[in-house]
Amino acid sequence: IIHVHAYDEDEGLNALINYTIMTDNPSSSFPFRINVTTGIIELIQLLDYEYEMNYRFSVRACDNGPDAVCVYSQVEIDIL
Repeated sequence: IIHVHAYDEDEGLNALINYTIMTDNPSSSFPFRINVTTGIIELIQLLDYEYEMNYRFSVRACDNGPDAVCVYSQVEIDIL
């Protein structure tokens, strides 16, 4: 569905980024998942326009350094 990307200027393992979806929805009802290493957000269940027309959530991207630095981005998906 979408690919989020963060960049870290560190080298080696410290430059690796881990992605997490941040949402208040219970995991069993939330229709998306994110690949923790690639940032690709995928659909994991069918969407019903009559049930939910819009999804808003945050994605957290953290580097792999000893004092991890995290940034957040808002994602909005409209169901047409």
